[in-house]
Parts: sequence; structure tokens; C-alpha cells
Amino acid sequence: MVYAALDYFKRNQPIPLQDYMPAEGTTLQRYLYDRQVNSIVENADKWGEYGFNPFGNRNREFFNWGIQMGSGRLGELRAFIDRGEPVPLGLQECGADCRCANGCPGSHQVLAIGYQLGRYSGDMTNHVEDVRIFVYDPNHPGRIMTLRPNVAGAWYEYVEDANCRWRAYFVNQKYRPSVPPAIAHTSSELLVEFVTGNDDLRGGNDNVNIVLLLRSALLFGSTT
Repeated sequence: MVYAALDYFKRNQPIPLQDYMPAEGTTLQRYLYDRQVNSIVENADKWGEYGFNPFGNRNREFFNWGIQMGSGRLGELRAFIDRGEPVPLGLQECGADCRCANGCPGSHQVLAIGYQLGRYSGDMTNHVEDVRIFVYDPNHPGRIMTLRPNVAGAWYEYVEDANCRWRAYFVNQKYRPSVPPAIAHTSSELLVEFVTGNDDLRGGNDNVNIVLLLRSALLFGSTT
């Protein structure tokens, strides 16, 4: 979703308007799947680097990378944003170390669209807590989420939901634009939802029949 969002943004192309999961094998589904695979495979080295953290021994080290200027992650992020370029971020999960009330989210990808330093000037002993990174997160559609460092816990969290925590982030500098598909705004799929309670439809006589009457033909489907 992050690569896809950036593709559409860079080409100034209207995004698909459907608000449901595209059906398997459709143009949009294949495109989103391929871009997800691209984003992971191209950064396998980064995910591997951040994932190697036996017993949490590198927690503070990984956290500190995210607030370092210059060649650090914050310096890399600023270089993109200052050029007016949104940039994907990889968020590394922290497992149980971050003590999220309902369990911390897994590793994730978001799109950084801005930042704010406040009083922070690069001295990692002063005003680190002022740093803010503004992101588009596919899990929070229609909102701008704000990532901030938690110095005491050595993790990054959302201002809007402090139970969304990650150990560290890296700046994805390997993104390359792809031409996104133009998706017609007219319906080409029919979604049918049926509820069967405790019946999982296993058995000789258990089935759900669907009849769809079109102008040109009669379609009949059966799920058993």
C-alpha cells in the first residue's frame, strides 16, 4: 500500500475509490501484491539487520539510529522531505519489549510526509522528545499519524495511539516508481456476504446458493 500510494502520488494520478479488498486476480489486487513484494524483497538486508537483536541487546542502538542527524536515519529522512519527496519507512517490531497494553503491532511500512524537530538540534542528550515524524499509515486511512521517540523506553510510538510502538525505523531509499493501473470507478465486482452462525457448511446437504440475474444472462453459483 505504501509503494502504491507513492506511485499514484508521483504520477498525480487519481487513486482507486473502492473501499474494500480487491478480488483475487483483479488488476488492482495483482498490482498491490506485486508492490508489497517489491518493498519487502528490495529491503531484505534492512529487515535482516534490524531483526537480528538477540535478547534485545541492540535495543538502544537501534533506537539511537532513528534520532541521529547526518548519516543517521533522521538525517536521511530530512534529506528526502526537504526535497519535497515523501519516503517509505520500515518500522521494526519490538515484540513484548515495548509492553503495549494489547500487544504491540508487528513490523510495518508507512510513508513519511513531514517532520518537526522542535528544540532538537542533533544533540542526543537534549530535547529528543520534541522530534515528530508525520506519516501516512494504511492502517489508519484518512488520517495523518505522528511518530515520536520515547526516550525512556527506547522505542517509537504514535502520538495518537501510544500502544502502537516500534523499536526502530529505517528509511527506504530503494523505492523506484512504477506506473500504477488506472482503475475505473464503475463497479466490476459483486461482493456477497452471508452469515451461517456456527454452521461451517461442511456436510452433504449444507450449501449456500446465489442467483444473479443480469440483463444478458443468468448466473448461478453454489458454495458448499
